[in-house]
Amino acid sequence: MAALEWLRRSCGKWRSERRYLFQPDGKPVNLTTMMEIYEGERGNQFIIEWTGKTSGKMEIELDGYTLRRSRDYFGMKPIPPTSRC
Repeated sequence: MAALEWLRRSCGKWRSERRYLFQPDGKPVNLTTMMEIYEGERGNQFIIEWTGKTSGKMEIELDGYTLRRSRDYFGMKPIPPTSRC
């Protein structure tokens, strides 16, 4: 399964650096997020932890063509599964 292989290759520590230009002044804002992705207890489960302007932990699980997330990015609300063929 290609998606599961891709998730396994994504495991490790990552650094994301972004620059945004917000209106009305258009001054650049630099944001850095540190992430760690690792496999969970089940072979199709992964844990994503991040720190930066926000911090959190999300569990994701690949079930066939459906990705299930334990929460949204800015809160703790569970997310309904999404499916893509």
